[in-house]
Amino acid sequence: MAVFKPTVKAGEKAGKYAVQFRDAAGIVRRVPAFANQAASRELERSLLKLVALRTAGAGPDAELTRQMESWPAGLRDKLVAWGLIARERAAAGKGLEAHIADWRLSLEADNDTPKHIKETVVYLRRMISFCGWRYVSDIATGDLERWKLDAKAKGVSASSINHHIRAAKTFCGWLVKKRLVSENPIRHVGMLNAEADRRRERRDLTPEEIGRLLAAAETGEKHHGLTGHERTLLYRLALSTGLRWNECRTLARRNFDFEGTPPSVTVKAENAKNEKTATLPIPSDLAADLKEYMALSLPTARAFTGMWRDRGADMLAIDLGAAGIPVVDDCGLVVDFHSLRHTFASLGAKAGIPLAFMQKLMRHSDPKLTAGVYTHLRLVDEAIEIAKIPSFVPITAQKNEAAKATGTDGKPAETIDTKIDTFGKNSRQIIRSYNDGESCQKGDFCEVFASPGKSKALAPEVVARAMAIGAKNGIRTRGLLSHSQTL
Repeated sequence: MAVFKPTVKAGEKAGKYAVQFRDAAGIVRRVPAFANQAASRELERSLLKLVALRTAGAGPDAELTRQMESWPAGLRDKLVAWGLIARERAAAGKGLEAHIADWRLSLEADNDTPKHIKETVVYLRRMISFCGWRYVSDIATGDLERWKLDAKAKGVSASSINHHIRAAKTFCGWLVKKRLVSENPIRHVGMLNAEADRRRERRDLTPEEIGRLLAAAETGEKHHGLTGHERTLLYRLALSTGLRWNECRTLARRNFDFEGTPPSVTVKAENAKNEKTATLPIPSDLAADLKEYMALSLPTARAFTGMWRDRGADMLAIDLGAAGIPVVDDCGLVVDFHSLRHTFASLGAKAGIPLAFMQKLMRHSDPKLTAGVYTHLRLVDEAIEIAKIPSFVPITAQKNEAAKATGTDGKPAETIDTKIDTFGKNSRQIIRSYNDGESCQKGDFCEVFASPGKSKALAPEVVARAMAIGAKNGIRTRGLLSHSQTL
């Protein structure tokens, strides 16, 4: 081992010292040291210790690791190339900021959106600052758990905390992938239950509320840079497609195809939350109104302009107030611009659109998100569906005898007559027509059944009787040749 100042030119000395030593294989190596002789001597002793540990098949201890963290990157790279330290040890000595810069380049190479990259790096740096991490070797589960507790104490939402943890785990996963560390040091850190700590519970709008909102907007004064008619078109677009606020505000005239079958609107990947281009159908009546509204717009012109770009919720709140709709109801549920997307999903579910279609229209990766978060079904909606299930009542001996006496046991009836049997908690009625052995149930729909041995055609008398007793929407048939009728 030797510490000296190498001669670079005749009669001149280098500004820094150099250290010459033999590695574990006995090969003479020379590395640049420091301008200070004492610091260079310390480097010499550390290299000697490193060679001894390498010869013994052991890795550097904690003290030597801390010293390596302060060595220049070029020196560590040389030691890695010579096999004196592992690549993971070299990475441990490289500052986290340098690793973050490399990671950011990797995210850009993977075509992540600039917004996502910026937010993810901000999350990571915020956490690193709190934990006081400077090197990869500083990353520890305990520090991250303390950060979680501190964030919760300050009122940070579970969703936001999870974003920070996810950024740190993604970064550490990249370190493992690049073989800069042997394992993810925070792999066991758990996420919080965001569902149990939702800060903003949204609700959907009922059809009646939608009508009031659109009427209030249409007749309202101009605000947030948009006229009442423009705001109405904007709300209708969000309600008819489920587009998010940011997606609506970035739309241009060229994103609309009014001549297609059906008319459609296209959201570019750079403006979509899932970073995927999507083309969505729009109703023909809305397409006609939008086409007229944008008739004189250039292809690159924004579909909607004004201050609403930054204050969509504030703009909607004014129109909600004019319509007499509270922004926050008695249950604490909120109506904001994103609630229009919730309304789109809920209306689709109530209309009977299959979940697979709604998931595609909502552009969700998981159908549970579509059905569990965005679809709001009220008790009245459930009651309507339950009413479609037939009622179940006991068949008494008296009713069986009545059926035999009236000919519904297979014998022809002598007269064209009807009988009303009242039963059940809500006095629901069953109407039997004896002339053709068919029956119908009173309600929004009447059901007509064929009895054994009787005509399979739907008798006009039964249709007339069904209408008379209150078949509001139509007649459903079972075992009959006639198709169901809509009244």
